Amino acid sequence: MEIILNESSSRSSKASINFRGDERNLGDSAANLERQLLNNTVKDLMRLVGITPAQWEQEKKWLNMPLRFENGIPVITLALEAEEKDFTVEALLAMILTKFKSDCMISMNTFILCIAHPV
Repeated sequence: MEIILNESSSRSSKASINFRGDERNLGDSAANLERQLLNNTVKDLMRLVGITPAQWEQEKKWLNMPLRFENGIPVITLALEAEEKDFTVEALLAMILTKFKSDCMISMNTFILCIAHPV
């Protein structure tokens, strides 16, 4: 499980995102709603960065999400209000990092981010 250190509260936050209607939940709030929004939740996002179709065949046994590949690029389809929208893994990760940056900027004057990812 990938986590991001949340400096504003000195604890770690899960790299998860989900949507409920037009509401976007990130980090800990997404993890809390994961069971209710199972089909509309993406978790362990950092694990999906640079994933290949062959690697996805092995991973999808435990990652329950609508991921497919378009021209070799992983794309995840999530429901937003009444329509479905496609997101790249990088776009979803950018949403999470932007949220954590804004959370940290509220309580601190500087922002330092370190992401650890297994090779």
